[in-house]
Amino acid sequence: MLKYFLLRFHTIKYLKFRQVFYRLYYPFRNKLFPIRFNKDFAQPGHPQPWKDSPFNYSTYKGFLIFNFLNKEHSFEEEIDWDFSKFGKLWTYNLNYFDFLNQKDIDRKRGENLINKFLLNENKNKTGKEAYPTSLRIVNFIKFISRNQIINPEFDQLLRRDIHRLSKNLEYHLMGNHLLENGLALFFGAVYFRDQNILNLAEKVLMQELAEQILPDGGHYERSPMYQKIILHRLLDCYKLGNESVWTPQKAILPLIKEKASSMLSWLSAVVYQNSDVPLVKDAAPDIALPSKMLFDYAKSLSLDWETGTLSDSAYRKVSMGRYEFFYDLGGPSPAYQPGHSHADTFNFELHFNGQPVVIDPGVSTYESGSVRERERSTLFHNTVSVEGKNSSRVWGAFRVAQRAKVSISEETDTRISALHDGFKHIGTIHQRDIDFQDKSICIKDSLKGKKGAGQAFFHFAPQQVPTLLTEKSAVDLTGLRICFHGAEKIQLFTYDCPSGFNNTRKAKKLIVDFKDELTTIINFPS
Repeated sequence: MLKYFLLRFHTIKYLKFRQVFYRLYYPFRNKLFPIRFNKDFAQPGHPQPWKDSPFNYSTYKGFLIFNFLNKEHSFEEEIDWDFSKFGKLWTYNLNYFDFLNQKDIDRKRGENLINKFLLNENKNKTGKEAYPTSLRIVNFIKFISRNQIINPEFDQLLRRDIHRLSKNLEYHLMGNHLLENGLALFFGAVYFRDQNILNLAEKVLMQELAEQILPDGGHYERSPMYQKIILHRLLDCYKLGNESVWTPQKAILPLIKEKASSMLSWLSAVVYQNSDVPLVKDAAPDIALPSKMLFDYAKSLSLDWETGTLSDSAYRKVSMGRYEFFYDLGGPSPAYQPGHSHADTFNFELHFNGQPVVIDPGVSTYESGSVRERERSTLFHNTVSVEGKNSSRVWGAFRVAQRAKVSISEETDTRISALHDGFKHIGTIHQRDIDFQDKSICIKDSLKGKKGAGQAFFHFAPQQVPTLLTEKSAVDLTGLRICFHGAEKIQLFTYDCPSGFNNTRKAKKLIVDFKDELTTIINFPS
């Protein structure tokens, strides 16, 4: 009972008062005073000029067949918008309506899908939640505008969604959810030329963009996947507002442009030579659009940016010789909404000759359970665990209790020295010093205070075939060798490496046991 109480106390204590208030207020209000629509909204919509923007991934296969998160389902006659066999995120994707803006959708099929949604609108529970509503508003308006559709029933549906969203902004969650709410309201305001909705959208966006987009351009939840998702939405908003003939909304455009350019700078600094981005935090391939597509989209909107310098987002990227090294110097973020954070402080990725060598495996699920627990754990990242503990107390699907805090003691172009206190509850501080040279990287892990049993983890990309040289305390890979000094035991295992949601493939993982100090030297060939 005490452990149960402490776990929740150390989770809840970081919440903002606003989050706690709305967690209590919304259920109470919605039960006693549910939102009702007793009459039609009078104001018609105005389809915008909409072309030359990137298409979404193809998830609708025709004949009521949908494929989200690598799970395919065929509906027979009617679509069950609350279909839950594949988990909550799959159901959310069904209600996002991203498929309206995939390349091979035509007007007739898109209108048919919207009409099927209309038929079941009243009994659809998932579709009324604020987050899927936000994404659906954007997708509806893009599809209607792309095809220049005039349909009063579609406008009424959009009006109901916008009105319901405006009364249920996700102040209880905040983070990227609240930002998506504001961006959707901006879309709705421009489409309906509604000054009241615009005022609310601007209020949300002014506050959330200022807080969520850090000075170095990174999103404060520190997931490159969500960085690209939010950037895509900002570019869409800038395009919508810039091309609209409705002038009252122009005041917010400079801020949207500024933040989009800043996010592009961050993405330029993070992206690898092969166009991949690190799969750190909650991230998986084929969810956000490819980086090149976003850069091309931004160029088509005449946005300018330069490659940024990573700082506030607590990441560093060193490119030297033929290698690229991406490093995490932060803890869970933001403090009041770390749902996409992992116990991965001092995690890193390594690319050599444009190919991944040591990777963050990413995630394969958001569903609570053993898989989600493992993929958020310290043991699933390229860092150090002490006595098998996590560096931050991740639990449930999106919860974090005690969190690691980082102190940087030295940072130059060729050296980073930092420590974190994620193991202070067992009396240990983890220090990691990294020295970079053209042909080698030296990583020194030191356990300060109580000398617990340390384990260092190295997750190799699936295409890598490491050879363990036990007598030399080393591992050979194609083109490089990793040597260990201070290792007590080196073991090579096979692990399930996520290759997208609900998919994994086999890859190799190295576990190195040590006591006080471990020095890892990565040698690159001449």
